[in-house]
Amino acid sequence: MKTLRFVMVQLFVCHISIMCMAQQNLVANANFEDTITCPSNSNQLNASCKDWRVYNNTTPDYFNACSSGNAGVPNNYGGNQPAASGNAYCGVLAHHDLVTHFEYIATQMTPLVPGNKYEISMSVNLSDNSSYATNNLGVFLYDSGPSTIGTSTILPTPQVYYDNYGVITEKQNWVRLKKTFFADSAYDNIVIGVFNNTSNTYATTKLNNTGFAAFYYIDSVVVKLTDYFWVTNYDSSLCAGDTVTVDYLLDPVLNTNNVFTLQLSDKNGSFANPLAIGTKNDSTSGSITGVIPNTTSNGTGYRMRIISSSIADTSDTTAIAIKIGNIDSSNVVVTASSSSLCAGAQLNFSASTNVTPTTYQWTGPNSFSSGIAAPSITSVTTAMSGNYYATVNFYGCEVKDTFSVTVNPTPFMPIIGSNSPVCTGDTLKLTANSSSGTTYTWTGPNNFNSTLQNPNRYSIVWSDTGTYTVIATLGNCVSPANTTNVTANPPPFAVIYPNNDSICVGAAATFTALLNNTGGTPTFQWYVNRLPVNGSGTTFTTNTLQNNDVVSLDMTEYTQCGEPYIDPSNDVRMTVLPYLTPSVSIVSDITTPVPLYHYITFTATATDAGDKPMYQWKRNGTDVLGAQAGTWSANTLDDNDSISVVLTSSYLCPQPDTAVSNGITVNILSSIGDIEGLENLALYPNPNSGQFVLSANNVNTEQVKIEVMNAMGQVVFTGVATPVNGVLNERVQLDGVTSGTYSLKLSAEGQQKVVRFSIK
Repeated sequence: MKTLRFVMVQLFVCHISIMCMAQQNLVANANFEDTITCPSNSNQLNASCKDWRVYNNTTPDYFNACSSGNAGVPNNYGGNQPAASGNAYCGVLAHHDLVTHFEYIATQMTPLVPGNKYEISMSVNLSDNSSYATNNLGVFLYDSGPSTIGTSTILPTPQVYYDNYGVITEKQNWVRLKKTFFADSAYDNIVIGVFNNTSNTYATTKLNNTGFAAFYYIDSVVVKLTDYFWVTNYDSSLCAGDTVTVDYLLDPVLNTNNVFTLQLSDKNGSFANPLAIGTKNDSTSGSITGVIPNTTSNGTGYRMRIISSSIADTSDTTAIAIKIGNIDSSNVVVTASSSSLCAGAQLNFSASTNVTPTTYQWTGPNSFSSGIAAPSITSVTTAMSGNYYATVNFYGCEVKDTFSVTVNPTPFMPIIGSNSPVCTGDTLKLTANSSSGTTYTWTGPNNFNSTLQNPNRYSIVWSDTGTYTVIATLGNCVSPANTTNVTANPPPFAVIYPNNDSICVGAAATFTALLNNTGGTPTFQWYVNRLPVNGSGTTFTTNTLQNNDVVSLDMTEYTQCGEPYIDPSNDVRMTVLPYLTPSVSIVSDITTPVPLYHYITFTATATDAGDKPMYQWKRNGTDVLGAQAGTWSANTLDDNDSISVVLTSSYLCPQPDTAVSNGITVNILSSIGDIEGLENLALYPNPNSGQFVLSANNVNTEQVKIEVMNAMGQVVFTGVATPVNGVLNERVQLDGVTSGTYSLKLSAEGQQKVVRFSIK
């Protein structure tokens, strides 16, 4: 609760523009507003201003906004000055340097009550055209005497003299002159002008050398009974529910049955429906206490006053408007963005009301202080944990709130790594440094997720490469993300091949490794039947292999994959053969004597000679040209020819590699007789190049069939010759034949004749 004290003093000073009207003004037309007629000249006071008159034999002036020229407001012959109140004022000459001339204005008023204390006040302003200023303004009161006097000289000392204000030089603003006195007569006339003090003097100040006079405007004349008590507030801000204490001084002492009432106006300062907030039965100076109701709404124009019951009086209202706030109706909102946050985050506060003005004060740990409604702390630290205090103040109301804030440490950005580059099909190994209490969240390509600190990703494919991201979480605090880029290489591999996958027992076999996708210096381990053998290079040679032994290689590559990569090569299964001795035998399809030129076919049978042995047929120990198949046929054999074959083995491991067959002796019957008339047949030239002539005389047949056969019995030419008049003369052309011995067979009418010739 707040205690607001108002000190009552006997002199209450009002703002110049506000007349203190707790008591009635006894002067009519105090602001000179009411006119008889609008003045056309400034010296028409008696004729123009209602109730006021010229007091002595001078020419005081009357100015009104209804006039123009030298009697107007604000512009007139004295200068430019708006009225202090309304739109009119008067003017009096207070000093002249060249003549003795002083001016006064007068009016009747409500008679004063002897013994009562009165306040007499007015607003004055030195005209713009004045070159002098004085301190001789005052008020003369009388209750009997002439309404005017016939002199222009200065009057003696008045009842109220304002020389205590000093020489009044103010030309811009109105100066309010105020004094009080106790009435010693029922004065009913007031004269305003210039006077001498008790020493029969007054002071002057020369302002410039352009003129000779001091001329003052007069406005807002007040003569009123002074209050018995007054209030001047020292604290203008209150809160609904606050207690208010008002001190007061009495003059005179009131009746013992007097009741003081402390009243509160509405928010606009009106006492049309005053609210009593405190009472006290007292007759002497003291204090009165009141309570601002809790239902009082927010406002900045409240005022207070005190009412007494005996003597009935009302104090002036408080000169300064009172601000009253109501917390319940002011929509006070005080918030903090979070009670728990992470280091590095921003902490926001906010306070607001629907009252203007409102002041705010925030304090907190680490010397935090702010006077704005919504302060922020960027990048908080753990040292900023603790209680934060908010104070919201408006119109004397104070709202406090406390927020407990915990700033949790934020984990550092993890230091991460991987075994990149990896090989497709390999295992990707991701790593993050360890921090106590921290959990990890990994994300990556191909929908990868893991909460392990050091996760693995198996059987990497191309789509698994790219950027992997990890964040560390400690409590609710998340570190900045860190990333690592993972790339992949095709896996290195080795292919081995032998110089021969089939060898003979005891023979040496050499194996060579072809390397792919490798770099640096791989290492090698050779195996026979998966048992390691000596050999560390890209070739391996051995002569101890057995049939069906399997040779393989493990290559370890160090540069292409995340870790040393071991690639098992292909397997090579070896065929190891024993040494075999080949043999061959032949048979003929005819074992009985055959006629001359009858075909005989010979067939060879091989043993331990491989799948595709080679043959060379021989006739009487001589190679038969072109006879190299497993069978051979001939129809040009002679009686007792010996036929045999030599076999060359195709088996990998022969010992020896050739074999000679048995021999077959053929039995050829006697020759067929010559064709009649061809006994003298001639073939020439012989040898030839494949072109020769057949010639004979006395041939007794119409046609002769011609056949030419090579040494293998293959027919290479056929034709027909026609003798003319018993003479045969036939040219034969053999195309595409090779050198060798050929047989010419002529056939006619069931008879044959064979002639051999050679082609070179």
